[in-house]
Amino acid sequence: MRAFRQYLVIFVVVVSACSASLKSDKPSAPLVTRRTPPLVDARPKAQQKIRTELYFGLSRSDGRVVKPKEWSAFVRDDIARRFPAGFTVVDAHGQWRDHRGRVVMEATKLLIVFHDGDAESERKLDEIVTAYKTRFGQEAVIRTSQSALLSP
Repeated sequence: MRAFRQYLVIFVVVVSACSASLKSDKPSAPLVTRRTPPLVDARPKAQQKIRTELYFGLSRSDGRVVKPKEWSAFVRDDIARRFPAGFTVVDAHGQWRDHRGRVVMEATKLLIVFHDGDAESERKLDEIVTAYKTRFGQEAVIRTSQSALLSP
């Protein structure tokens, strides 16, 4: 429960920042991310990876929600074909303020992908975000990345 609250606080802060940038009349500057330094592990077979999390809100701007069958089709068509080696999806709940200033509480899907951090992986993640926003009329998909070690 404690971890859930921590994720919820992080989610609210990130979404609030994104929402604030959506309200501005000025074109927003691209989001600059700084990768954390590589982790060091004494185990020789540990692999350096990037852990990326994507937060997909399931409420649409017209008041409808993304149905389980629609989500399953999105996972099959847009996520699994880009990351066939694997990924994790977690059910979550979040809250954020939309571009009209309304507080929205919604069910959320959290996608976790471990990847090499190369240009191809980044492109695939961008494509997933774009596909979701287009298909389900979303304002934003939250994306975070950090260094990770995978042990055999």
